[in-house]
Amino acid sequence: MTDAVIHPDSLHDLLCALVDGQLPAAEFDALHQRLLTDDDAMDQYLRLVDLNTELTFRCTPSPAAAPLSTPTLSRPRWRSVWYAAAALIALTVTAWFALFSPPSSSTTSTSQSRPVALISELRNAVFASQQAPMTPGSELTAGPIELVSGSAQVMFNSTALVDLSGPCSFRMIDDNRALLTRGRLEAHVPPAARGFIIELPDGTRLIDRGTRFRVTLDSDGRCEVLVTEGHVDIVTGSKPAHRLAAGQFAVIDHRSITRLATLSATGRLDLADILAGGDGAGDRTAMLNPADGSLRPVGDESIYLQGDGKYHPVPDSALIDGVFIPDGSRGPMTLDSAGHQFGGFGQTIGKSWHSIWAGAVPDERTDLTTIDDTNYLQPPHRLVFMHPNKGVTIDLDAVRRVHPGMKLIELTAVAACTLEPIEPGPATAGLYVFIDGTPRLTHPQMRYGDAPIRLRVALRDGDRFLTLATTDGGDTTRYDWVVLGDAKLTYEQLAPQNQQTSTEGDTP
Repeated sequence: MTDAVIHPDSLHDLLCALVDGQLPAAEFDALHQRLLTDDDAMDQYLRLVDLNTELTFRCTPSPAAAPLSTPTLSRPRWRSVWYAAAALIALTVTAWFALFSPPSSSTTSTSQSRPVALISELRNAVFASQQAPMTPGSELTAGPIELVSGSAQVMFNSTALVDLSGPCSFRMIDDNRALLTRGRLEAHVPPAARGFIIELPDGTRLIDRGTRFRVTLDSDGRCEVLVTEGHVDIVTGSKPAHRLAAGQFAVIDHRSITRLATLSATGRLDLADILAGGDGAGDRTAMLNPADGSLRPVGDESIYLQGDGKYHPVPDSALIDGVFIPDGSRGPMTLDSAGHQFGGFGQTIGKSWHSIWAGAVPDERTDLTTIDDTNYLQPPHRLVFMHPNKGVTIDLDAVRRVHPGMKLIELTAVAACTLEPIEPGPATAGLYVFIDGTPRLTHPQMRYGDAPIRLRVALRDGDRFLTLATTDGGDTTRYDWVVLGDAKLTYEQLAPQNQQTSTEGDTP
């Protein structure tokens, strides 16, 4: 049998066929060997891949959207170092699998047998028990991710970056396409990944046109899309694509766009001000007693607080639903006025030291209010002190009533145990965040010296009660100095859109 020979004048045609996915299997092995041994041929191939990517981006039509007044938006937390790394990895992965994997008649079967993405970052991520273990750098084949709480960032081979916030059900389909079945994601799509697609269970497709956007999908199928940069096409059924521009927000329900709005402002409400009896827009300070729901000015207090297993309203605040002292020995604890309960606090002593100090601390030693070299007791920073065992619930509907037109996006904060033990023995604390009784963050074993916990808990339109709780971690409350720095409720102000401002995009 005569080996296949590649003549120099046919190399370009074969490389073009390989890039286009049209190379016959009979010629694949010969080209494979040529590229392994011929550096000039490999350089030509890589230049062709680069040129093909650039031409695809520049030559794909992009209809102009109607002009909008685009607000100044805060940039998401994508790390710029990943941009260059993502482009390099995507090119390398593309070349590797194009060269070393035999051609397949099915794109789906190929993507199921090779990595289509990798985990680029994890923050307090808890995955479903059946999920394979994941760490930063883990390669991901086509398949599901079941994120229970925390956040996970996925980098596709195309260089698209997707940030998932738990609880979230997400499925990777191929190098540049995924399915969201529940939860929230934020995507940044650089030019090389233009055309990245998020599919929804009802068949709706969200097609990137070089952008940043956020998607929230509720369990009842209601989807919210907000574009922060660039454009996104919404394709529902056989209808023409509906294009959203930066600053536009849409609600999709049963394959129909039921609401359009324009983002007019962004901001953050201060949780310390809310816990001090304010509306989140000020800088109040106060002490909130978790044993009886009383609010008092900062000053002397009863340091020793005994829990009674009950949930107490806070009559002096319109936004605080109630407080409690977690006591795992009593069984399930009531978390809010709707009666949601949680029985997973573990064995605690049922007592607490100090009130919830909002904007202040009992001891103004700067080493006890400092996390990662930032003193959160000093302006412009703010601080909440929650020495275990304590629980407090915010009524998010009340927040929305006080601030009409506000769309709450997420809770953010940095948390740590800041008091160094001077005696041997256990000194652990627990931190929990709930939405309507469902755990969104569980961190039952915090210790002094651990890396700070950076909270990012997504908030959805239907969420009513936000609960924060600290526990003694199953030992005692000694040295459990739990500090929340810059705890904020991020929001976006949406102005109703009175007329159709989007244009029909190109339906792929």
